[in-house]
Amino acid sequence: MSMSTHSDLYELIQLSKNKQKNRMDIKNIRESMNSHMKIRILEESSSILTPDIVGNYVVFVLTGKYFHYRTSKAGKRNLIALCQGPEWIGIDHVLDKENANITEDLVLEKCTVLDIEKEYFIECLKSDGDLSVYIIQNLLGKMSSASTRVDVMLLNDAKTQVLIWLIEYWNFCKAQGDECVITLKNEYIAEAIGISTRTLYRVLKDLKQKNIVSIRKNNIVVNKTQIHLIKEMIVNKKF
Repeated sequence: MSMSTHSDLYELIQLSKNKQKNRMDIKNIRESMNSHMKIRILEESSSILTPDIVGNYVVFVLTGKYFHYRTSKAGKRNLIALCQGPEWIGIDHVLDKENANITEDLVLEKCTVLDIEKEYFIECLKSDGDLSVYIIQNLLGKMSSASTRVDVMLLNDAKTQVLIWLIEYWNFCKAQGDECVITLKNEYIAEAIGISTRTLYRVLKDLKQKNIVSIRKNNIVVNKTQIHLIKEMIVNKKF
């Protein structure tokens, strides 16, 4: 660890925030790494937390998008969130293994991840107050997101849940241009929203008839005008 006020890890995190042409400068990241870190490039459908990583490393997803989900004993998959870098995975397994959530992560769009050794990560937390505050804020953000998701599921009907999810996905994919093509399987979308696939089909049929969404090659498509309309519908409760 360097003798500067902040740990090498915190300095690297700050470096990761510097983007050029909306893309992270991975070259500078590599040059700032030390022997306690390693970088991986993961292709679509890869697992991020592999058995050799869980509990031994904390993972910092630098770029890319992925599913965060939990599988029940009966084999049912509950999609917790759609996530994108920069984001942290595996902190709970390192700091509180006995009470850590049994979750999995699946790459949706090629990810560049940084694996940080458990002992080094804990050492940095103990010695670097700003890093500790940053990590606490990250964990609180995840708790808030989970709470919001539960509220949406409990307090709204299926159509409202779908409309809210469409806005969230629009923001998630940061649509370039005037439209966003959602290539996710309807099964994944239904799981993310917390409704059955049959209910999703019923809601989409209604939204399509009202020109609130479009369907192209079996993919849901929304444009800026439709997103604006959806926001107005939610605010004014006019469905």
